[in-house]
Amino acid sequence: MYSRTVRPWFGFGVLIAVLLAACGSESEADITDTQRSEQEDAQDSVDACPAPIASLDQCFQGVLTAECGAAGAPVLGCEPNGASSRCFWFLGACMPPGFVPSSCSTEDFCCSDAFPEPLTTELLAPLRLLGLGTSPWSPERAMTLSVTEHSGLQRDTSFSPQVLCNGAFEVEDQTTPCGDAVLSVSNPGTLVLTFGPAEGVFSGWRLLLELDPRSATGRACQVPFRDAELLTCQVEAEPKCASSGSIVIDRWPSNAAEAAQVHGELEARFGEVELQAQF
Repeated sequence: MYSRTVRPWFGFGVLIAVLLAACGSESEADITDTQRSEQEDAQDSVDACPAPIASLDQCFQGVLTAECGAAGAPVLGCEPNGASSRCFWFLGACMPPGFVPSSCSTEDFCCSDAFPEPLTTELLAPLRLLGLGTSPWSPERAMTLSVTEHSGLQRDTSFSPQVLCNGAFEVEDQTTPCGDAVLSVSNPGTLVLTFGPAEGVFSGWRLLLELDPRSATGRACQVPFRDAELLTCQVEAEPKCASSGSIVIDRWPSNAAEAAQVHGELEARFGEVELQAQF
């Protein structure tokens, strides 16, 4: 059955950060060194911006990255807002007010089992980000695919998204998107397409495609996931991304409604193994 949903992919997931800002009624003695350091780090991130940034809407957003006008190495920042929290790797450490930079190393955001705060069974959303590894993400990382536009590419209403794999992509006792896949689409700035397994959700991998209209390039990555309730921050492996390939789409969407109607074809090489997808 053809299933195409439009929702934010962090739609892979989101991390929750801790913000322990001092309230106006607190005295200076009530503010801990940790709180003071977090406040200073947050102000440093605002100061890193070449021009004032009022909100995230002023930044160019990807599935994991945000560009708010600064250049430089990406820094992980999170907006503490309960189950609706968002996290991005902000280029040049420039992030809008409300986002707090991680106190962990940029090479390992799981610097403690309680990062960014003790996880509970009600806060499983952060775990979905762990499949993306602990290394920093930049707008250029793994963007090895060329993207071309071909308006003649069409699908009929009975078409179902497909991921065509060979045996190298099948993992015993894990679910994969190979064959009929469930496709989720979002368009925060880049075009993000996530192919998930049609059946079974315990563990396996999803196929992530992210296309940047500015450079007409994209990335394709195998992102591991599992729905077990792991209440520690741990990363088992970095995602595997394509070394080369190409994507053809019928249009570059300008909004979420158009993104939901995009069709295309993927050919990607993961080392010596090729994977294809049609959507």
